[in-house]
Amino acid sequence: MRWLHNAWDIVWDLGAGDIDNDGVPEIIVAAQDRKVHALTLDGTLRWQYEAEAGVYALHVADLEGDGRPEVVIGADDDRVYVLEAEGRLRWAYRTGGRVTRVLTADLDSDGRREVVASSWDGNLYLLSGDGQLRWTVPVGAAAASLAAADLDNDGHGEVLAGTQTGALHAVGADGRLRWSYDTGGYIRALRVTDLAGNGSIDVVAASAGGTLYVLDGAGTLRWSHQATGPLLAAEVVDLDGDGRREVIVGGSDGHVCALDAGGRLLWRYRVGSATWAVCAADVDGDGQVEIAAGADDGAVYVLDEYGRLKGKGCTRE
Repeated sequence: MRWLHNAWDIVWDLGAGDIDNDGVPEIIVAAQDRKVHALTLDGTLRWQYEAEAGVYALHVADLEGDGRPEVVIGADDDRVYVLEAEGRLRWAYRTGGRVTRVLTADLDSDGRREVVASSWDGNLYLLSGDGQLRWTVPVGAAAASLAAADLDNDGHGEVLAGTQTGALHAVGADGRLRWSYDTGGYIRALRVTDLAGNGSIDVVAASAGGTLYVLDGAGTLRWSHQATGPLLAAEVVDLDGDGRREVIVGGSDGHVCALDAGGRLLWRYRVGSATWAVCAADVDGDGQVEIAAGADDGAVYVLDEYGRLKGKGCTRE
């Protein structure tokens, strides 16, 4: 272990960004202790910001296009906060309920990012970079996952919201609902990508109902895969360098699985307990991507591109 930082409460979300323009990213931590913690890569605390309630969601992005990232957080006091790179509050906006997810995207293609927030009141909120409300859209329940992409190639982005009741909604930059798709289960993870590398949009949704759904940009089902238990996490990555992306999923059954761009199962590895997070990265610098999976047993498992165990680290003593 290189270092350990104690947030003194549950860590709900993580992000990274170069907040001091030194060419090295900092790690940003959102915790139930009401604090946002900014840490350097050696574990040194750069700053803390204390909100009015537990901080549940976090996103780091440059809202104004000035080269300095802002930290967007969503908290249990129903507010969206935007912090400057130095940790000072820039603005806050109160929604109608606890903020479950936040995201930034340049939906109107003006070169500046907007802030998207989901709330327990069942609405999506779009805010300008300076905190002005653009629109609210009712989606029936709080979103468990958010994504944004230009689904129809019209030059404007859409917001995708996967709700806790299993509905997947696509909302345009103008606040109008484009389409909806019902999965029947809490949508824990949502990715927008081009799986086949052919220029077409794929929307990947992992449902706690146990099914992985892949839709096209118009909301039509391309294929689905039934897992052996609720799905909790998903990642998209080109494992073998062939230009086609694979889908990696983790679930409550303790398996990490890889599927090809057409939905065929490539491999399955059992970690032994529920897998809440999966991430793709070249963790050992060998030029080949690995899959890191965080599980209920307190361990992080590192798998190679063929689903073989390369290493294991424990977060508990």
